[in-house]
Amino acid sequence: MKASSDIAACLQLGTRRIAPPRSAYLADWQGINDEHTALVEAGTLDLIRRASTCGLEVVPLEAAPRETRPAVEEAAPLLKEALASGLNQLAIEWAERAAAQGAVAPPNVVYQLLQSVSKHPKILGALGERGRWLAEISGIELKEEHPTTPAELRSEIDAGWDSFDWKERARAIEGLVSGLSLLDEPLLMRGVVDRRKEVREPSAKLLARLNESAFSREITAVARNCVQVERKMLGKMVLVVHPPEPESLPKMVPRTAAYADFGPKAMALYDVLRFVHPSFWERLVGCDPETLLALADKNEYYTALREGWVFAAKQTFADMRWVDALFAHYVRMSEVGWSDLLTSVSDETLEKVLLASKDSNDLYTGVSYCGRALSPKLSLATMNYARYGFVDHKEIVFRLDLSILSSLETPWPDDKEHVRQHWLRVLTLRQRLLRTLHR
Repeated sequence: MKASSDIAACLQLGTRRIAPPRSAYLADWQGINDEHTALVEAGTLDLIRRASTCGLEVVPLEAAPRETRPAVEEAAPLLKEALASGLNQLAIEWAERAAAQGAVAPPNVVYQLLQSVSKHPKILGALGERGRWLAEISGIELKEEHPTTPAELRSEIDAGWDSFDWKERARAIEGLVSGLSLLDEPLLMRGVVDRRKEVREPSAKLLARLNESAFSREITAVARNCVQVERKMLGKMVLVVHPPEPESLPKMVPRTAAYADFGPKAMALYDVLRFVHPSFWERLVGCDPETLLALADKNEYYTALREGWVFAAKQTFADMRWVDALFAHYVRMSEVGWSDLLTSVSDETLEKVLLASKDSNDLYTGVSYCGRALSPKLSLATMNYARYGFVDHKEIVFRLDLSILSSLETPWPDDKEHVRQHWLRVLTLRQRLLRTLHR
């Protein structure tokens, strides 16, 4: 069949350099209509063009640039093993550390690492000059961060604010975090009244951190009358809460509907608490966090109080003392709120709570999925628990400390032996990879 032989010839890449006559392909194909004819002919011609049958003009690529830094060649087989085994996290961790040290990945794994650069921009430095060249010819956009002074950043944001969409405005506000000062207040005041909550919320958080800002002064003035401690007979303390009227809140305070079961006053109380530094309440009522939390448990607004303090301690101010106190309190009261604090609680408090807990199943499950790197003590505790209990062993292995490797030499119970072997293999490979950066 002439058509079949012609199509077969097209598959011999680069062997024919003339444009084929279109009518020759379907002459001996019976039983197909004009639409089928057109589709098959279009597909055939596309195949021929892709095979360079028609002699397409191709612009030659520029030669790859010379690498200015030496590559860590001894890491090549280990990185290839990690990538081939689906252990991409090991390769990403290696590349991030290599970038921080000014090292470059071996050439034969650069392209594979390049596929992860959008989600892990910190690896860019490890891809070297050839990585940038490959990104350019592959159409992969690289977002490189250029050092900018706070003054320059403020000027850029101010000049572009009116033309920014809400996503650009939100990113601009987040960019102010590292060099935050009272000079940023005018920009943040524009953000806190934006139509999108994605812009209002981060703007309010940063304004709350500026003690001298108008936002901070106004929200603190409202908060001063919300919570008090009264001392009754025999020294008994009672937490007295006067939630603000919703209409009394400053207009610049972002409102939320995060808790559908909150009434209007409880919601207003929550909106105030989340933008007031938790230490303010210690100074106001003369109680430490643990005492305040115990008193709040007996108040009708206890949920709004605790959730507002969690938001303030974790998101707005990153106050470790309060995060630790809230985490320990939630676990002690067997309430689920502790899981929201797993990524923020200190190693010391997590170790103490985990090792002291009588029912630790949920805690270990939470640790499996929270994404935080585990300290040597937590890693060892998790390993001992995994011998008999359930943890997501394939997820958590990348966050275990390498100090437990020697403890994995001893066989485990038969039904858990596969966990031990998997951890031993992954952690050994990780250790070997990281050692290539210390030679």
